[in-house]
Parts: sequence; C-alpha cells; structure tokens
Amino acid sequence: MAAIDLNAQTLNDFTARVSKINSDTAGQWGSKTAGEMIAHLTQAVAIGMGEESAPSETNFIKANIMRPIIFSGLMPWPKAKIKSPEIFHPAPAADFEQAKAGLIDLYGRFVKRCADDPSRAFYHPVFGDLTMTQQQRVFGMHSDHHLRQFGV
Repeated sequence: MAAIDLNAQTLNDFTARVSKINSDTAGQWGSKTAGEMIAHLTQAVAIGMGEESAPSETNFIKANIMRPIIFSGLMPWPKAKIKSPEIFHPAPAADFEQAKAGLIDLYGRFVKRCADDPSRAFYHPVFGDLTMTQQQRVFGMHSDHHLRQFGV
C-alpha cells in the first residue's frame, strides 16, 4: 500500500471518492456497510482532531513499533483481519447523504487545521500523540483503505 496523506494536494481526490459512494454501495471485503464505513472514518478523524474523546488503548509497541510499520506504506494492509477499538465504530447516521457531507466537511476542516498549525499534537487512542502532519498520513492511508474497500 502506498503511503498517501490527507492534505491540500489530495483533498479533492478524497472528497470526490467519498461523493461516489451511495448508501447501497457494497464493500469488496469485510462486513461494513457504506453507512458504517462513513461513520467509522468520521469518528476516527473527529477523535484525531480532539472533537471527540476516546479512552487510551495505546502502549509502547503500538506507538513506537506498529505505527511506523503500518504507516510506512511498505506493506499492504490486511483486509478484514484487524478490528479497531469499538470507539471507532459508531452507529451509522440515519441520513446517509448528510453523513457523507459531514465527512467531506470534516476532511476540509482537518486539512485547514493542518495548514494553520502542522506541529500541533492531538491524542490518538491507539498510536498516542501525533502531530497534525503525522495524522495526515494516518487519515490518508486509513481513508484510502476504506474507500478502496468500497470500490472508489
């Protein structure tokens, strides 16, 4: 899997890909519905920006060994093999189109915040403190993984 960041250069691509997903778009692997995937990505970015809170599930191995390997882009991410903590799996919104628009808005706010203060650190419940620049990689690769899951 190539390393891809969510930043000003890739924002339009990510938002266009999200826009292509419909409520009945089927995943190519795993058990998530399109609504669950949108809720999952929204929750992950909201937690990473400090807009939602989450209990710590990090440790030395996750923060210092797993994170660099996972986000290096040197190895493919397993499909439907690793389950993230429950906090990252809220119920999908009743209005799918509104949830999609909310994710697109959140991506835009995240990219703006990165440009305004790239060294600002936020807490990630699995990987520990990450700067906005580091989170660009986390959110980019994570979003790309799930968007590919739904064929976009």
